[in-house]
Amino acid sequence: MSSTGFRERRAEKYRYVTLDGLRGIAALMVVLYHAGHGLGTWSPRFGYLAVDLFFLLSGFVLALSYEPRFRRGMGAADFLIARIVRLYPLYLLGLVLGVATALLNMDFPGLTFRGVLVSFCFGLFGLPSDVVPQHQALFAVNGPCWSLFFEFWVANVVFVLFRKKLGLKALLTLVFVCGVGLVATEKAYYTVSVGWGWNNFAPGFVRVGFSFFAGVALARYHAARPPKLKLPSWFFILALPVLLSLPLAGRLSHRYELICVFVLFPALIYWGAAAFERRPWFGAALGDASYAMYVIHDPLWVLCSWLVSRMAIQQGFVPQLIFVLGIAGLSWGLNIADTRARIILMSRVRAWRHSPSRAGGYLPVDRRVAEKSDELSLSWVAWSGEGKTPTTSPTTDVAD
Repeated sequence: MSSTGFRERRAEKYRYVTLDGLRGIAALMVVLYHAGHGLGTWSPRFGYLAVDLFFLLSGFVLALSYEPRFRRGMGAADFLIARIVRLYPLYLLGLVLGVATALLNMDFPGLTFRGVLVSFCFGLFGLPSDVVPQHQALFAVNGPCWSLFFEFWVANVVFVLFRKKLGLKALLTLVFVCGVGLVATEKAYYTVSVGWGWNNFAPGFVRVGFSFFAGVALARYHAARPPKLKLPSWFFILALPVLLSLPLAGRLSHRYELICVFVLFPALIYWGAAAFERRPWFGAALGDASYAMYVIHDPLWVLCSWLVSRMAIQQGFVPQLIFVLGIAGLSWGLNIADTRARIILMSRVRAWRHSPSRAGGYLPVDRRVAEKSDELSLSWVAWSGEGKTPTTSPTTDVAD
């Protein structure tokens, strides 16, 4: 086996625990951001930029995990099925929770039973719907799902359908064009926080396009030239919440958004992938909880807010902290159930397809592989070597 082939196989057998930790911290910052705004308490100033980090991580890990498989013959259908199996069970849970909380909170401005039903039907296919004009949200019953729409229907589909044409020149051109579009977006909207509503829907394509495919490019560069500088995992875990919480305002804050997306986040991923971990269980636990945390926190927050308003509970930082810790614990437990659900679902998919050879050996069917299905939750797998934590099996696939 060539050295390149050996490195590719090795990359599929190790988990980027530090990147898992970054993903978990990013999900926590999103929860704090939404809960803080809802309660009027502290929230990370740039918590919304965690979504851009999710897109970047997804492109990075999917490229490392799947591009070698594409070269070995994996097809588009196998890739998309693996992604659906990875994302859909918890997404569906979030959707159902969103519908339930919306029905309990029908006094929400502009929300009707018909609107909830339409949103649910479109949501079953991961598609947005315009049912609350006053709110402008793509997904009225579970707002954060907008990023999963862009992740799957835009980034993942483009990635796999044009995989043979995404050479270095084409990839860098795509990243450059989306980067220019992102700068234009910041000038037009005074922020890069776009894509979540119908009034800023179009710029969402360049937002996901830049970060996701910059992640793909970064993965290829990392594979060819791994960083020589090895920093401890805790450095990156602590750096992210600081970067997302700086109290900047005005023109400086607009520039800072672009600096994070263009420079700081790629640096975190590139060197974080080479970090050495003294307590890998911590990053792994954060990563395991991250996807569930992201996809269920919004409807549960709506539910908790509804209950608090009717129980005359005093709002403040303590309820916010209790909610965040509760969501984190619940999400970690849901990850265990999600893993088992994906094992069953993938087995059913293969049985339905009748021919195991059609999967080319890529679709996970046993627990060892399914546990690491897709980017590990929103994105991950890793190079071996100093600081890398070996998994018990080959990694296949992990949001935003």
